[in-house]
Amino acid sequence: MRMVSATAALCALGLASAAHAGSVAKDKLAIRASLEAGCQGFISGDVAAAMIPYSKDAFVFDLTPKLSSTYDDVWQGNVKLIQAIDAKTKPTCVYKDMVINVDHNHAYAHYLLAFTASLKGGKSLDVVERVTDIFERTPRGWFVVHEHGSVPLDIMSGKLFLHAVE
Repeated sequence: MRMVSATAALCALGLASAAHAGSVAKDKLAIRASLEAGCQGFISGDVAAAMIPYSKDAFVFDLTPKLSSTYDDVWQGNVKLIQAIDAKTKPTCVYKDMVINVDHNHAYAHYLLAFTASLKGGKSLDVVERVTDIFERTPRGWFVVHEHGSVPLDIMSGKLFLHAVE
């Protein structure tokens, strides 16, 4: 009788592990889809869509001059950026080298975000940003609660490297 119980317990553990792995895979897809929806918001010029990944309580270390930003700060920055884009052109927003790790109600992702846009007045924006996001699971899905974005900086010269490579 003990052998059957032990075998049943091992089978149940294996099934639970497989179910958890399937859940993690779905969570990773949901997180990536949320980030992609945010990129599509920029491309289409829709600020609300660009903010899809973010919690209203998000705390952000962004590329803006402020030391830290709130959800509202990021919203306003996105409004300014989208308004500065030349409407006759289409920006690009591409994720590279994305890694997502999920554990119960929290997840983190790190990736490179390549963003290009032609701006009104003839200038262009072309930057590769390093980003780390921390997500929290809510009943409505996964949302960024903390984000840190940066570009490499030579601290001796003060020069930013907007197109850094390995």
